[in-house]
Amino acid sequence: IFLILANACHYLIKNPPAWRTSINIPRLTKILLPIYILSLSFFSWQRSQVWKDSLTLWGDVIRQFPKSALAYHNRAEIWIGFGRPDLALRDASTAVMLAPHYADSLLNRGRIYVMTKAYDLALEDFSRAIELAPGNPEGYMERGNMLLYFRQYEPAIRDYTDSLRRDPRKNEAYNNRGNVYLLTGQDGPAMADYTKALEIDPSYTDAYLNRAMGHLVRQETPQAVQDLNAALMLDPLNVLARQKKAEILGHPVAR
Repeated sequence: IFLILANACHYLIKNPPAWRTSINIPRLTKILLPIYILSLSFFSWQRSQVWKDSLTLWGDVIRQFPKSALAYHNRAEIWIGFGRPDLALRDASTAVMLAPHYADSLLNRGRIYVMTKAYDLALEDFSRAIELAPGNPEGYMERGNMLLYFRQYEPAIRDYTDSLRRDPRKNEAYNNRGNVYLLTGQDGPAMADYTKALEIDPSYTDAYLNRAMGHLVRQETPQAVQDLNAALMLDPLNVLARQKKAEILGHPVAR
C-alpha cells in the first residue's frame, strides 16, 4: 500500500496533471503527510501485535498460507522450545504430509519422536530422511543414535562413519562411535574417537567423561582422573564426573 502511494506521488510530481496549478501543493502535502505517517504507524502497530513473538508470527503465516510446509516445520521447532512436544509433533507431521520429500521435516519429526520415546517411529523417519537426502550427515547421525539404543552396534558404527564421511568435523559422531566401540570391547578405536572429538572441540564435556571411562577400562587411573578434572573444569556441577572421581579417590560426594 505504502509503496503504491509513494509511486503515485512520485508520478504526480514528475507528470503534473492540468488541474495541479489550481491546488496548493505545499498545503496539500501538510495535510496528507501526517495521514500517511499515522497510517504507517497504525499498520506497523497492527503487525507487531500479530508478530509479537516467533510463535504468533508463524501462526499468522500458517493462517495466510495453510499449505506452507516450511511454516509448520518452523513452528514445530518453536513448540519444542516451549516444551510442548505434543504440539510440535502435530505441526511436524503436517509438514511431512504437505511435503513428504522434504528430508528436514522428517529429521525434525524423528527428533520429536525421540523426545516422546517413540523410538521405532523415529528410526523410520531417520531412515526415510537418509533416502531423500543421502548427502546430509545429520540423518546418519540420528539413525546411528537409534541403532545404538536398540543395541544394533555394527549398523550404528556404519552410520556414524557415514556421517563423518560427509562431515569430518562432526565431533558428536566421533564421541558416539567411540561409545559403541567401548561397549563392544574395542577400547583402542574408542579412545582414538574420543580424542578426535576433543581435538575438534576442546570444550566437549561428554567426550572427556567418556574418555575417562575408557581410561578406567584400561586401568589408567591417573589419566581417568585428569579427564574427569577437565570435565569438572567445564561443568563444575556435573554429577557423573563428581561421582566417578569420588569413587576413584575414595571420597564421599559433597551434597
